Amino acid sequence: SQPAPEPEPQQPAEPTMYMPPVIPAPTSTATAPIDDTAPQSQQTYADPTQFQVVSEGAASPTPHKKRSSHKAFKIVAIILLTIVLGAGIGIGAWAWNANQKNNARKDEVVKLEDSYKSQVDAIEVNPTSESDRSALLDSYKQLADLQDKITKDQESGKFKLADGSDDSGLEAVTSSITDKQKKIFDWFNNDYKTRLKANSFDESASADSIDETTLNNQLDALNKLKSDLDDEKIIWTNNPSKDSDYDSYVNKVKEQLTKGNSLKKDLKKKADKDKQDAEKEKRSSEAATQKWVGTYSGMGTDNKKLEIVLKSDGSVTYREGDTKVTEGTWSGDENTIKISFGGKISTRSEPFTITSKDGGRTIAVSSDSGTWQTDYLTKR
Repeated sequence: SQPAPEPEPQQPAEPTMYMPPVIPAPTSTATAPIDDTAPQSQQTYADPTQFQVVSEGAASPTPHKKRSSHKAFKIVAIILLTIVLGAGIGIGAWAWNANQKNNARKDEVVKLEDSYKSQVDAIEVNPTSESDRSALLDSYKQLADLQDKITKDQESGKFKLADGSDDSGLEAVTSSITDKQKKIFDWFNNDYKTRLKANSFDESASADSIDETTLNNQLDALNKLKSDLDDEKIIWTNNPSKDSDYDSYVNKVKEQLTKGNSLKKDLKKKADKDKQDAEKEKRSSEAATQKWVGTYSGMGTDNKKLEIVLKSDGSVTYREGDTKVTEGTWSGDENTIKISFGGKISTRSEPFTITSKDGGRTIAVSSDSGTWQTDYLTKR
């Protein structure tokens, strides 16, 4: 048999597996069968339990394993720290960039709000009793136009910040518009109320209690009020009043116009009736005139010739004797007339009363004065 070979020298720096020397079985140049009966120590084999991890020659393997684990932990820790620091720097850079964008967006929104605010402030609204309604209406329209523009910009996101919400400064601008529009609305609302009340008709109004001039003036005022309501309808777009609205005013005005036009018809009927009555009276008067018109003569109670001429124009001539002539007037109906000469004939006896019992062929000239004696004359 040959001696067992020496184990190879171990490398000092690299860990390796240590294997106890294996003593080979005796060999010969000839191939011999394995002797199963030989002692176990003489057989060639390796015991797995004899393998150990060693480092630096003959040093114990356990301390080497701990040092290797510690080194690996340090490497992992360094890698994790590097990752954390890198992530922190990245997040910080992202946050800084996001903050810059937020600030830039905020500045852009505030600039737009300031632009609208300056336009709103430029519209002066201070209504008084002397204010011009056209100027106030124009101011209201300007404010409404600005509100429309703001609404469109809001819908398109021009007031949104980076977080998606509208900037709080927008509310101050829109509130300023609303406040000014309400002042204008209140002025018009008060004007409508005052005019409607002043030109409404009383419940007891009738053709007998109102004259045509007053009626026409009220109707004209109501029609003007309705026209103003139509022309100024824009102020009711955002009606801040809970007690009144456009339709309510229009309906009230229409009710008064209906009542006024009804009164106008009644007034016309009354005027037509009055006219008919006047014409009837005139015809009656003319008939009476035709009855009395003529010349009446005879002898007076003082035995003087007396002549009375009743003319169709309402004048009368009184002739006493051959020289005395007095002019006067007469009026009456078909039964009785009065003649007067302004006291020229007799201040105590005038006016004289003329009556007839035979249709005007004979007249009696009398007086309420007891000093006058009745004269009787005959129509020629």
